[in-house]
Amino acid sequence: QTLLHVLKERQEASQNINSGQEVSGFVISISVPQATLQGRGKQACHYYHVKVQIGDLVWLVRRSYLSFNTLHVTIQERIPLVTSVPFPQMRWFRNKQAQFVEERRHGLERYMRTLLGHIVVSEQRLQTAKSETDLKAILLHSIPFFDPSYNL
Repeated sequence: QTLLHVLKERQEASQNINSGQEVSGFVISISVPQATLQGRGKQACHYYHVKVQIGDLVWLVRRSYLSFNTLHVTIQERIPLVTSVPFPQMRWFRNKQAQFVEERRHGLERYMRTLLGHIVVSEQRLQTAKSETDLKAILLHSIPFFDPSYNL
């Protein structure tokens, strides 16, 4: 495969983010439907709920913005084109305001959907899945961020 062909596949995958990504005959979709504030005072932070669905399998993970940022930094080492995926910026002040949290949630959802397109094209092991459960296991092994039991 030429670099141009790979870039075209990734662009096509990224354009289909709203309908999910088809892999081995199964559709993977991802959303960030809500954020919840946990803790009090200066220790409080928002956790974003990430919903992953592969066919009939659905699971949720809760991650802080810092966890998303860690994913963004580490995935760039494996998939260099991820550097072109817009990632919501860090904000130190007024980062708990409802409007900001909602904008960040939307930004993280766009990021995750676009990232999923890149992962589908880049992680060839996903193409070998024979079932939804198999695809989930490969995804969790490849990207531990999606594993509810994984602590970042």
